[in-house]
Amino acid sequence: MKTFSVLKTATTFYLLFFAWTASANVVGTHLQNFNPTTNGLDFVTVQSTKTLPAGEFNLGVFTNYAFNSLPFYKAAGVPSSHNFSEPNDKLLSADFNLGLGISDAWDVGLSLPMVLDQTIDPTAQLGSYSDTGFTEIRINSKYRLHQQDNWALAVVGSVNFDRIKNSPFTGNDPGPSWNVEAVFDYVIRPGLLWAVNLGYRLHDSGTAIPDSDVIPLSDQILYSSALSYFDERWQTTWIAELFGSIYTDSTSVATNRELHNLEILAGAKHAFTDRLTGHAGITTGVYNGLASPDFRIYLGVNWRLGPVQPLPVAAAPPPAMETITETIITEEMPPSEVIVLSSINFDTSSDEMTPTSRREFQATADRIKNHSQALKKIIVEGHTDGRGTEAYNLALSQRRADSVVRVLKSELGTVAIQGIGKGESRPIASNDTVAGMAKNRRVELKIYR
Repeated sequence: MKTFSVLKTATTFYLLFFAWTASANVVGTHLQNFNPTTNGLDFVTVQSTKTLPAGEFNLGVFTNYAFNSLPFYKAAGVPSSHNFSEPNDKLLSADFNLGLGISDAWDVGLSLPMVLDQTIDPTAQLGSYSDTGFTEIRINSKYRLHQQDNWALAVVGSVNFDRIKNSPFTGNDPGPSWNVEAVFDYVIRPGLLWAVNLGYRLHDSGTAIPDSDVIPLSDQILYSSALSYFDERWQTTWIAELFGSIYTDSTSVATNRELHNLEILAGAKHAFTDRLTGHAGITTGVYNGLASPDFRIYLGVNWRLGPVQPLPVAAAPPPAMETITETIITEEMPPSEVIVLSSINFDTSSDEMTPTSRREFQATADRIKNHSQALKKIIVEGHTDGRGTEAYNLALSQRRADSVVRVLKSELGTVAIQGIGKGESRPIASNDTVAGMAKNRRVELKIYR
C-alpha cells in the first residue's frame, strides 16, 4: 500500500497545478513535438512494447531548450507578397510525467507539458506564448498484445486536453485530441533494440480565430522509429530517434513553416542508481516543419518507485526429515539450502560458461560433493536481466540452467537434478542499472536434503 500512498501524494501535487495554464496565440498541442514517455522505458519519446511492472511507477521530469521553433504567420489583411522575418526565438519547456504499472503487460501514464520561459526577437508577425504554464493534460495507456522470442507488439492510446487559448492552429475552444498508436519492437541482439510506432491523431479543432488567416489544422498521421544500444564499456544506453507527423488535410496556412514535421534525436541514458536514470541529448528539425527547431537540447530524469517484485510470503517451516524422504520434492517446497551464483557469467546469447566462471563454479560443485550426505535433490534456477523479450529470456535462462545441470550431474552422479528457467520474471534488483542487471543475471541452486 505504500506505493499507492506515494502515488496519491504525487497525483495531488499535479492536480494542484492544473489551474496554472498557458495562454498563446499560436503554439498548442498541435505543435508539441518533444513528448517523453511516461514510463521512462528504453527510449525518450518513442514507445517500446515494454511496460512498467505491476505496482511500480515512474516519476519523470524533462526540460528542453529549443532554438527557432515558433512559427510566423500572416494576420488578416497582410498582403500575400509580405515576406516573413527571419526567426530568432528560444523556448524553454518542461514535461512532468507519472507512469504506473497495472499488470505484467499494461501500464498507464499522466503527462503535463509546460512552458517555462521564452525569448523572442523580433516580435512582429511571430506566434508566441503570452504567458507561462501548463499547455495540456495528456493521459495514456499501453497494453502489450503479443510477444515472440525476439519481437513484440503493443498498442498505445492517449487523449490530450488542450490548455491553450487563442491559438490559430487549434482554433477557438478546441476539444480533446484522441490518439492511437501501434508499437512494434525487435531485439536485434541482446542490448540492441529497434522500435517502430505508427498512429493516428484525431483532432477536435475549434473555430477559426477571426484575426488570423491560419486555418485550424486537421488530423495527423504519427510515425516514429528508434534504436537503443547498451554500451557495457561506458555503462550507458545510446539512443537514436526519428519522429514526425503528417497532416491529413493539405490545405495551406499562412505561415512560414511546412505543415508536416520531422525531428531527429541523439541522446544517452545513464543509470546513477538502481532507481534514478538520467537523460541528455540533442534534437534538430530535418526540415522547417511546424515546431521543428533548428536545435534543441534536453535533460531529464526518471525515478522508479514501488516494489520490484511482490513481497515474499513467509515460508512454512520445513517438514521433518522422514516426511521429506517420503514426499516428491517440488519447486514450491522450502529447500534446505540456497546458493546464489551471481558471479557466473555466460558468453553473450549463449549457454556456455566463460572459462573463468567454469573454474569458479567448479569450487561450488566440489563443496556440494564434499557435503553430499542425505542429499535428495537439487533444483537449478536460471535468471536473466530485463534486456530482450520475455520469451527470449525465458528460453535463454532454461538453456543456462540446463548447462549448470550437466556440470553438476558429471560431479554428483545419481543425485536428482532439475533445471528450471525463470527468465526475467524474478528480478532481485532494478533492470535500469548495470549493477542491477548484473545481480539479476544469476543461477540459484536450491538444495534439498
